[in-house]
Parts: sequence; C-alpha cells; structure tokens
Amino acid sequence: MEPGKAVFSALVAHYGEEILLPDGMIDRRKLAEIGLRDEESQRVLNELEHPVIKDEILRRIQRIEEEYPGKTAAASVRKSPDENPETGLFSDGGSEESGCFFVRPRKPVILLEAALLVEGGLSDLCDEVWYIFAPKEERIRRLMKSRGYSRKKALSVMARQLTYREFRTHSDYLIHNGSDFTITQAEIHRRMKEIFTYLCDSEA
Repeated sequence: MEPGKAVFSALVAHYGEEILLPDGMIDRRKLAEIGLRDEESQRVLNELEHPVIKDEILRRIQRIEEEYPGKTAAASVRKSPDENPETGLFSDGGSEESGCFFVRPRKPVILLEAALLVEGGLSDLCDEVWYIFAPKEERIRRLMKSRGYSRKKALSVMARQLTYREFRTHSDYLIHNGSDFTITQAEIHRRMKEIFTYLCDSEA
C-alpha cells in the first residue's frame, strides 16, 4: 500500500485522500474501519484490493520461476525458516535432533501468507494450503488485546469470516496456534521437513 503502487492508487481513487495519514501513507486503521462497517463495505474494499494483490503475487512467483526453473511448490504459512548458505540447511532456531533443519531442495518453495487466502482467490495458486487455527475465545482475546476491540466488535469481525468447517474444506493441513507457540513451531517444522524430504526424494 505504498504510494505509486497499484493498490494505493486504487484505494485513493475510490475513497479519496481522507484515508491518508499526514505523511501520505494509507491509514490502515481507518481502512480497516471502513471494511468493518458492513458486508457491502467489506465487499467493495476486497474487490479493490484482491485483484491487484493477486497480480503482484503472480508477478513475484513468475520472477522466482524464471530464476529457478521447474514447478514451484507453494504452501501457505506465516513465516519461512532461514537458510545457512554454508551448509545448505534451513533452520528456525532449533537443532537437527528436534527436526528443525531441512535439506535444501533444488526446486524453490514459496510460502504465501494471507489473511484472506481463500476469499481473495489466492488458494488456487497453492499446491498446499495450511489453516492456522486458534479456538474462538483465544481469537477474541487476541483481537481485544492487539486492536483494542470490545468483545462485541471482535465477535462482529469474526462473524464475517469463514467458519472452521469452511476453512477446513479449503485447507490441506491444520496448524494449531491456540496455546504454547512452541507447539505451533513444532508442527510447522514437522510439515516443512516432510515437504522438503518429498521434494528432495523426487529429485533423486
């Protein structure tokens, strides 16, 4: 949403400069409030953002594919591990014994994180979709703490989101994110290791 970018131009053209901060950047909080007014406001905002965002993602995927020929394996996850250039292994602060290291495959693995992956039509770009799940009360608590929402507003926001059953219908893998984050990390490491192993075996 930076000045000069397609999404920025589309939003300012539709809503006017009142959505801008004094420094010329888009006021994300104000934009979020517009989208939360009602279902129609949310629909209009999504129609402005999603096509442009998808085009940018496709452009970046194409660039990666050009640099690394071959089929790209895409997954939806919030954070990718770091690579050790000397060993060719990936890690996220763990140890080899804990399963947090992965042999680097010759094919690239693209990790796409998006709050509205399914609604924005982005899941079609992925070979595998992960659903990062937290229980209802935990999601309410996080919204109230991080955004200052009342419980009523948090419930209103969640009511416009896909249900658990709908998310599960569109996802291939479930990651639990409702309690100890080390458990979440362990699940991500486990699945990443399976993906990397599969890719390396297929290249052997």
